[in-house]
Amino acid sequence: PIVAVRDAAGNVRTTDNTTVVTMTVDGTATVTGGTTATAVNGIVTFATAGIDGSTGAYTLTFTSGALTVATQPITLALGAASQLVLTIQAAGATDNVPFATQPAVEVQDAGGNLINADNTTQVTMTVELGASTIGTTTLTAIGGLVNFSGVGITGISGSYTLTYAATGLDSATQSVVLPSAELLTTLARAVETAPSPLRTTQTPRPVYNPSPLTPVS
Repeated sequence: PIVAVRDAAGNVRTTDNTTVVTMTVDGTATVTGGTTATAVNGIVTFATAGIDGSTGAYTLTFTSGALTVATQPITLALGAASQLVLTIQAAGATDNVPFATQPAVEVQDAGGNLINADNTTQVTMTVELGASTIGTTTLTAIGGLVNFSGVGITGISGSYTLTYAATGLDSATQSVVLPSAELLTTLARAVETAPSPLRTTQTPRPVYNPSPLTPVS
């Protein structure tokens, strides 16, 4: 944006080379780039300013001390796809078995907005050295969403980093723990051999009912 410093009659103050103007935005959006600029011959040029946030309508406000404030309505549209964001983390790992909770990823712009028109981005899940993946680990986005199904890992027990990547986009990562087979067996046996709750059976006591007293004459 470009702002002019004017006098009360609306004339540009061409001798003004000192006024500093600040640009802000309302709502949940934030200003990116240079948020302040200095007048040159009464003209204030924001060369790198922009806004970042959810899509929608916003108002830009330009202020400088006691000068009358200037405002501008603006609509923030979807940006270019720039990142993968993990919306559901994989969980419940067992060796060579699909995760109990399958991961899900979104294709988003820099402002965190879902690129819901994206039906072409291919996302691949990989795991670091020491384990390997199972299942179909490369999927194509549908409406910007990538929902994995039947994926998991196999390998040596331990903690691993899963990476979700697509060409040209920032990757998403998470940690997952692959327990040892011995631990799983021990836990299973512990469940099987756990004692049942104790139950006590009381034997009814005999009740002594004496005969009624009879007076002796």
